[in-house]
Amino acid sequence: MMVFEDVTFCYEPGRPVVHNASFALEPGLTLLLGPNGCGKSTLLKLAAGVERPDRGRILIDGVDLWREEVEARGRLAYLPEFPDY
Repeated sequence: MMVFEDVTFCYEPGRPVVHNASFALEPGLTLLLGPNGCGKSTLLKLAAGVERPDRGRILIDGVDLWREEVEARGRLAYLPEFPDY
């Protein structure tokens, strides 16, 4: 299970892309739908640990993604549409 707790993220100071997001995802298929620029890719990057939240925390099976990185990341897989080389 993945849990977002009051997650906020800004690319520019004072301009949040994700603001106080709190939700839980059970194992299985989850889809993100929305218009361009609404934060879908940013949520995926946060969930994968590519971006670090400015506030809040992300738990992977109860393990904090940024406090217990090695254990949490061992439970993740992320394949971006356009990987950076």
